[in-house]
Amino acid sequence: MNRNAYYGLIHKGAQTLLGLNQMLKAEADETYRNWLYEKTRKRSCKECTDWQLRALKDELERKGALPKRAATAQQSRPAPSQPKCTRAPTERQYKKLIAVVKSKGWSGLGSEYLKGFIRRTTGVESVYQLDRRQMSNVITGLEKWHAS
Repeated sequence: MNRNAYYGLIHKGAQTLLGLNQMLKAEADETYRNWLYEKTRKRSCKECTDWQLRALKDELERKGALPKRAATAQQSRPAPSQPKCTRAPTERQYKKLIAVVKSKGWSGLGSEYLKGFIRRTTGVESVYQLDRRQMSNVITGLEKWHAS
């Protein structure tokens, strides 16, 4: 993530956390800069190191001022030269996966066995991060494993 993205996320999170939208502009600016100074000993994000920017963003996420998905979505966006694979698995694929997982006697989509299989098969950490193709590969792999 580039520095400008961090600036925007930190400012947006601080607005939510500190209620800057309900203040007069001068008061909001002073409040924001005082908060920033308490956290980093800097009066502006532009003076902060990359580490400080990441730490501020992480703190705002922990406090609920920034949604974690919105913050990480910008971070994991593929570069323009990479092919985009944004096709999410279908409901039918999820139902099929649940059926296969249950037939193996596992506890469901949160099963540690399933997470391990997904990690080994696709390199992805969670069933909810799979795209359609990866989901198909996981289902096929589990069915073949179950048949043997």
